[in-house]
Amino acid sequence: RENEVMREMQGELQIYQDLFNRVRQTPELSRQTANVIGYDTSPAVRSILIDKGTNDGIRVGMPVESPRGLIGRIFRTTQTSSQVVLITDNASAIPARLGASRATGSLKGRGASGDLIVDWIDLKYQLEVGEVVFTSGLGGNFPQDIVIGRVVQVLRNESDLFQQAIVQPATDFSALEIVLVVIDFTPIDITIFESPTEN
Repeated sequence: RENEVMREMQGELQIYQDLFNRVRQTPELSRQTANVIGYDTSPAVRSILIDKGTNDGIRVGMPVESPRGLIGRIFRTTQTSSQVVLITDNASAIPARLGASRATGSLKGRGASGDLIVDWIDLKYQLEVGEVVFTSGLGGNFPQDIVIGRVVQVLRNESDLFQQAIVQPATDFSALEIVLVVIDFTPIDITIFESPTEN
């Protein structure tokens, strides 16, 4: 029994060490730790529930990370809890950049398959399997350079206008215990620029 307790404590210590290392990599962002308290059972939305809410300064739209990278953003809140929509959700769309090639595109979730796809990548870029995928910061909804995952397959056809990349997330979503909410990042509202100005 004592050995089991020691192993559990060691595992928990490793989680906190990984979280600390993640924070140290980007000290310019302030974060709030939160425990995962549930997984949404709805087939329509891939999400998790965490034990922090508006009482803790959590707001809709805030990015959420694991020690390994981006996992999603705050979708709904109560005073003491929040729902986080995962990046693997079908409705998720994130402007992304590939590290080595510097190509950009729109990263989307593929639901039950658990992987991601980056669409609208210009054919001029030579993509490589193994490239790290980051948030690009375009659109203003996420900070730049948060790790998302790695390219595991390139879908390229010279007759098409664009190419695609299949991405394996850096995080194992089934094993999440503690996450980091980026609390000092305010999404930038650029909707005013989405329609032509009227004279």
